[in-house]
Amino acid sequence: MTELATSTLITLANPLEVLWYRIVQLIPGLLAAIILLIIGYILGLALGHLLTLILEKIGIDKHASKANLIKQIGHTHFGSIIGEILKWWVFIIFLQAAVALVDLGSLSDVLNRFVLWLPNLIVAIVVILFALIFAHYIEIKIVENTKVKGAGLSAGIFKWAIIIMAVIIALNQIGINIAVLEYTYLIAVASVGLGVALALGIGIGNTIKGAEGKKMLDSIKRAV
Repeated sequence: MTELATSTLITLANPLEVLWYRIVQLIPGLLAAIILLIIGYILGLALGHLLTLILEKIGIDKHASKANLIKQIGHTHFGSIIGEILKWWVFIIFLQAAVALVDLGSLSDVLNRFVLWLPNLIVAIVVILFALIFAHYIEIKIVENTKVKGAGLSAGIFKWAIIIMAVIIALNQIGINIAVLEYTYLIAVASVGLGVALALGIGIGNTIKGAEGKKMLDSIKRAV
């Protein structure tokens, strides 16, 4: 009976010993990882704040406001956005090093893959953000500089074409296979582009036929 009890205690103790040994082994790496994460966050915060201040001194927000770009991203400051991107980029670099210090077996591999994927997510967000800004800028310029009937519709089509293309690029960046969507997008852009070209051609033709067109032709004849 005593031998059975002893055997049972040993059987129960062995896994606990292994668990305790693993915890003792894990603690130094875990503490080092936590310290690295704290340093990475503080450093990223400092560098991001510094970059934000530099961009504010340059006056990037004023230039963006004059170009009517601030409204497209919800009146958020450009300097703050770029500073935040830098902050989290620096933090992710330290996060990669921290994960390498913690030995969690298979879980470490999963965490490492996730951490290596995070920069792709940041790039995808940046692509979409700047695509929104660029698309809005193009829309404004087309409307301002084109007096042909239907220019607003054409500007809107170009704007959404740029945004959708950016979304496709972003999805590819984060590893989502969207080959079918890419082909559909190309067909749609080609079809819409043909329609816009025809509409603009008809609009220009109608303008030339009108009074303004006659004045333009008379001016050309006098010049010749």
